[in-house]
Amino acid sequence: MARGSGPAPLASTTTQIPQLPTKPVHVPPPNQPALNYAYQAHELINLELMKRHETNLWRAYNQDTDQTRASIVLAGQALAQGIEQTNVKRKRDETQNERDLQQKKRQLYTLMNNVQSVRRALD
Repeated sequence: MARGSGPAPLASTTTQIPQLPTKPVHVPPPNQPALNYAYQAHELINLELMKRHETNLWRAYNQDTDQTRASIVLAGQALAQGIEQTNVKRKRDETQNERDLQQKKRQLYTLMNNVQSVRRALD
């Protein structure tokens, strides 16, 4: 499969790039009284709003943290209870299996003794 020739070359290599104005846009100096007053008024409004709403935010955050902690504690208690039940069940099964094994050993021993008794009787 043949490739195409690619994009067409630029007609002119002397492209004019627009220049940004050399003079900066007029920005009023920050020490003008009107700007300082507006800035200070804005800061005061922000401080008042923060004082008014900050306690509610902290209260909501603390309640959320307490609820999360309580759910983690409950999950931990449920997990510990499940582990304890599993351990008790394993111990009970182990004890029962040990009893069954001992009983089977006794039955095997009795059976072997009976076989030996029969062999001695036949000899």
